[in-house]
Amino acid sequence: MYQNKLKFDNVTRIVIIFIISGCVILAGELRNSWVQMHDSKAKVLRLLILNDVIYLSKKKEELSWGDFEKYQYKEGGSGLYIRYYEIETQWKLFIGGGDLKEKPLYITLENSITGDGFDIRENDAELMINRIKNGCE
Repeated sequence: MYQNKLKFDNVTRIVIIFIISGCVILAGELRNSWVQMHDSKAKVLRLLILNDVIYLSKKKEELSWGDFEKYQYKEGGSGLYIRYYEIETQWKLFIGGGDLKEKPLYITLENSITGDGFDIRENDAELMINRIKNGCE
């Protein structure tokens, strides 16, 4: 009886070590991603980067909430849907609107250092980013 308990304890320890090791490896692989549960399914979300913003901005008025679903965001707002995306170290993107099924009211890229920002649907994002960057240097 004592030997069986000892074997179980060793097996338990091994399983715990594998679980912990797996979590460490998983955390390393997902350091630039979040896992979000949606409709009982896990969904991996990527970090939004400036190149993504430039690419997406080319859609202009056709941009929708869905275009940003695969990226990490935080939600906020009271009465409006507001999603906030951290981009690299000094940029943030804000999307806001009254209904997720309608086009957003604004999609604003903002520089955290200068406070300068613009709606990426209405401006040449690449040009504006470069102007803001050059103003910071």
